Amino acid sequence: MSNLSSISQYLEHDHQYCDDLYMQAEEHVAETRLAEGAAALQRFMLAFELHLTREEHLLFPELEKHLGSQGGPTAVMRMEHEQMRAILRQMLGAIERADIDSFFDYADHLRMLMRQHNLKEENVLYPMADRILGASSTAMLEQLSDTSLPVQNPAQGVAA
Repeated sequence: MSNLSSISQYLEHDHQYCDDLYMQAEEHVAETRLAEGAAALQRFMLAFELHLTREEHLLFPELEKHLGSQGGPTAVMRMEHEQMRAILRQMLGAIERADIDSFFDYADHLRMLMRQHNLKEENVLYPMADRILGASSTAMLEQLSDTSLPVQNPAQGVAA
């Protein structure tokens, strides 16, 4: 990702990477290969959690210095992140129970939420970050690409 020169480009590329991992999980579950589906969903959840951690711990705090944090766009994004995390835990639980119908009910909801969320980020928040952070965006890109960020296990608390 080093050839990506803006925050928007970097994080949009990360969205695509996560989307590709997610689709692998859905494909496995659709073909009733549940062990592979669970493993693929966990791979997606880890990549997704890293993406959310980058936003919540690096990008959003910098934006909040300029925008404030009370009820602004980052507050909405954080709330949606929590909603998506909860749905993903439900999806993993559904796989573990071999409840394919519930998995796809949750998946339908997640896909809709992710699509709307990503559009808001890609069309509003990321371009705003590029504009607001301006000269400091190079430093932010270096921080975003740091793969040593601590990430919580997103499957934690999943009960079948």
